[in-house]
Amino acid sequence: MLPERGPGGKAFDYAVPESFGLPEPGRRVRVPLGRRSVGGWVLGPGGDGGGHRLRPLAGDRGLGPAPEVVALTAWAAWRWAGRREAFLVAASPPRLVRSLPEPARAGDIPRAAARAAGPIVAGRPELGPRLAEALRSRAAVARVGPASPAWPWLLGALASLAPGRSALVLVPSLAGAARVHRTLVAAGIPAAHLPDGWAAAAAGGRVVVGSRAGALGPCPDLGLVVVLDAHDEGFVETRAPTWDAVALSRARAARAGAAWLAVSACPTVELLAGATLVAEERARERGGWAPLEVVDLREVDPRQGLLTRRVVELARQATSDRPLRCVLNRTGRARVLCCAACREPVRCEACGTPLEEDTCAGLRCPGCGARRPGVCAACGATKLSRRRPGVARLAEELATLAGRPVVEVTASTPPGAERNAAVVVGTEAVLHRAEAADAEEGRRTPGDVALLDLDTELLGARLRAAEEALALVARAARVAGGRERGCRVLVQTSLPGHEVVRAAQRGEPGLVTASEEPRRSLLRLPPHSALASVTGPLAAAWTVPLQPPIEVVPAAGGRMLVRAPDVETLCNALEGLGQLPVGVRVEVDPRRI
Repeated sequence: MLPERGPGGKAFDYAVPESFGLPEPGRRVRVPLGRRSVGGWVLGPGGDGGGHRLRPLAGDRGLGPAPEVVALTAWAAWRWAGRREAFLVAASPPRLVRSLPEPARAGDIPRAAARAAGPIVAGRPELGPRLAEALRSRAAVARVGPASPAWPWLLGALASLAPGRSALVLVPSLAGAARVHRTLVAAGIPAAHLPDGWAAAAAGGRVVVGSRAGALGPCPDLGLVVVLDAHDEGFVETRAPTWDAVALSRARAARAGAAWLAVSACPTVELLAGATLVAEERARERGGWAPLEVVDLREVDPRQGLLTRRVVELARQATSDRPLRCVLNRTGRARVLCCAACREPVRCEACGTPLEEDTCAGLRCPGCGARRPGVCAACGATKLSRRRPGVARLAEELATLAGRPVVEVTASTPPGAERNAAVVVGTEAVLHRAEAADAEEGRRTPGDVALLDLDTELLGARLRAAEEALALVARAARVAGGRERGCRVLVQTSLPGHEVVRAAQRGEPGLVTASEEPRRSLLRLPPHSALASVTGPLAAAWTVPLQPPIEVVPAAGGRMLVRAPDVETLCNALEGLGQLPVGVRVEVDPRRI
């Protein structure tokens, strides 16, 4: 029995009262732990207590994860060096479940999916053979254009499902999962949406739709797993343990003998490792990429900054029916301020942190919160130059240059603030909101998208910088609506020959993976090795016992990078180190190194 809040995630033995019967693994119960009564999960038969009297279970809390999911949580805790209860929580229902509804009738899923897919397949004769090839391989990646619908691939896969089997569909966001569920139900396909439809999903015979935690959701007789937008970072948990729902769903499908299909506009190197790539028809895939217009910042007058003449021209032409969405992943007014007279960076006198412009007059320290007037402490000049302006400042400047209102959007902006706006400036949240609004209203509002500083993404000190930059361009192309809509994606960069730019121009995302693969191999980076990041005050001491072939490399900020030839060697080594000290965080497969 594993308590929800036990010391170190340890399992304990308890006696089972006769009134309970024999609870199967995954059952949720209440148990005495010290002087408290806490919730927990039954893991299986325990020992005899070693001669000690076992305390009995205190109560029953209803159904929990199925036995095969309980076994999967043990593997996941090993794979991502985390506590098992984190995965058991994700696999459990949000509310008490005592009984399950009737399962859906055998064969309902493939019959309804075949009816819905009939008109689509008739207009796309090439889809059938490509989909059959993908499903035969058991692990496949379908590459489609950003604006191309994944619906035909999903319907075709569900139509091939054996009668009586269930299917699991994963979507990066909760809102996206709800939309897919509504679409399936409207097509007459029995479906359950997690987490609210946990009981219906556990009953079986349905298409189970969920976001990241859905990888551990109930899905008896699993026959198919489909992951939509498999390259999206939303599938990765940011809190420790930092597990990846795509990799977890792939392992679950392999254990169940089910087919696994990932649909992505720009598959990553890790996603393609060990999987069969099935690309959409070339003309159709290319049509899903919006026309790309490149502004070479090397040929632009530096005084124009990021608001080049082309951006201002598009802002003046934009309308509410065809808006311009400008994207810059840098919030605030300015990240770096320098004195225009002496070129000295403007820093806080108390803590040395670079100061930023306050929403009111003056400067503010983001570190200690101190405020002072906008005066250079070195020479007393009052004119400051902005080296890295944020979206707040750019929105003000663009409104002045274009002579029309400009709406600023960040993750903290209230929903709907940008509705009916002709010009929007913000972070990547602009694109996420545009996708969500189009799906909710049942219609697309295509418009031009301007990526004001792609170099920030291309030159980021990150392992997956190129792949993440291509994913940003792909999302922009989806919002623009593909080639048939007539809208464009404007990219401003000093690297017009970069493989990401060339891939987006040609609609060939394979150019990025073709360049990334040899680079990863040469540098011994995943998937050609396994990495873990260990941070915290005791990170160095905790990793001391690791021996070759494990490599431990100190990094900036006291972080330790642990590298092994493969995942199994790395995870076994981390497991051998024992319990994590307080304050130490382990991130297997780190997104940033």
